[in-house]
Amino acid sequence: WHQVTIGHGFVQAIGIGRHTVFQPEQAVGVVVNFIFGRSCQAHQQRIEILEDVDDASLAWLYQNCLFSVYPSWYEGWGLPIAESVRYGKMCITSATSSMQEIAGNLLEYADPSNPESFLEKIQFFVENRKELALREKNIQENYRPVTWEESFVQLWPSLLEAVSND
Repeated sequence: WHQVTIGHGFVQAIGIGRHTVFQPEQAVGVVVNFIFGRSCQAHQQRIEILEDVDDASLAWLYQNCLFSVYPSWYEGWGLPIAESVRYGKMCITSATSSMQEIAGNLLEYADPSNPESFLEKIQFFVENRKELALREKNIQENYRPVTWEESFVQLWPSLLEAVSND
């Protein structure tokens, strides 16, 4: 994190979500190890895990972040990605499963098997705020969330087919 933030002021990473396997302090270590390949106390001081964030606080975090990062191998949908672009924020995410369906070329993709690829993209956007602003403008102009009705219309034929095959 030190290398990423040199000359760019205070940049803090915030992880949001409920812990499952890890306690928050353990999760910070996992994040640091994922990004940097080793444990480092200096990096851990700039990473915070927040749990049970209410909707208003979550909205504030999205509205005030530089961008979001969502490394994942597999998602049924990837709600944090959709939330990020809904707030006009660029998201660095994995080029796997359904992530590419959420906002297509409006997202920045990295390889979840290569944490360095995420670190490089994080560093690029921390250092290139004009490029980040262009990406946000593109999201604000071109992102169109899928409505529940549109989702239903897409799903209905598959449901009918599944029922008729039984």
